[in-house]
Amino acid sequence: MPKRLISPYINEGALRRFSVRAGKAIPKSRMDEAMRGVKKIRLKRGVHVGDVVADNFLGLGVNLIATREIIR
Repeated sequence: MPKRLISPYINEGALRRFSVRAGKAIPKSRMDEAMRGVKKIRLKRGVHVGDVVADNFLGLGVNLIATREIIR
């Protein structure tokens, strides 16, 4: 089954975005669902580089990991 890594941006609020990366590849057949799911994520606290933003994303066993720091 073909798989792809994703590195999307998450809206942090007030027109700010920050980047995350997938901890491992996501099946290509679920790529559209994954990108829609990323758009629903909202942060409630600050994050540091390397923090897990979404654990077991979409039940795929994939973590979304922050690649940028957001201080609140």
